[in-house]
Amino acid sequence: MANSGEGVGDANPLPTHDATAMLAEHWGKVYENNATARTREWHCEYHDVQGFIARFCESASHPEGTVLDVGCGGSCFGERVLGDFGLGHLFLTDIDPGIVEILKARYETALHEGAPKSVTCEVMDCTDMKSIASNSCAVVLDKGTLDALHGEKDKMRMLLECGRVLAASGVFVSVSFASAKRVPVLMEAAKRMRLQLRIKVLGQGDPRFGHTVYFVAVLGKDLG
Repeated sequence: MANSGEGVGDANPLPTHDATAMLAEHWGKVYENNATARTREWHCEYHDVQGFIARFCESASHPEGTVLDVGCGGSCFGERVLGDFGLGHLFLTDIDPGIVEILKARYETALHEGAPKSVTCEVMDCTDMKSIASNSCAVVLDKGTLDALHGEKDKMRMLLECGRVLAASGVFVSVSFASAKRVPVLMEAAKRMRLQLRIKVLGQGDPRFGHTVYFVAVLGKDLG
């Protein structure tokens, strides 16, 4: 991914069905040809954002709650949130069937301390998550998926889908490149979903000098 902060789809959008097929093919090749990508934490590590998101996730969490990680790839972000805030179920989705099979195998044999006991791994288009019930997820996560989508319409469709499945007391956490185009998209999505929005800029320096900078956005009904 480029350090400019522009996602794959910030120009010349394709029709949605073509873009979805393109993304599925792209990430299938990435995970098939690069073993390190199967466990890579895109953008940043969990501990980089933990301090900012903690109070929001804590307020939304309960023992029966579900953490949904949208387009998770091989990330352990969702698992870490589940363990830190005491939720009950982990739901992992990705558009690539290959990485979903890897995730299933990972959690079927998970013996490490704190491994989640209830996990669902499913191939899913993040712009159309019809198999997930509305208002069913306590915490919804996106780390890099918004950046990977092709075009502003698909980005908005994904954000609105995340809002649809979010429980009334839930929070949606999105980590993305700090693109100038991203803020108005997040603000518009928050307005449509009638959610409050908080954004933190995360990075090690000025992007003009080659440093990568991210937005950590949190959306929810009452963020305090």
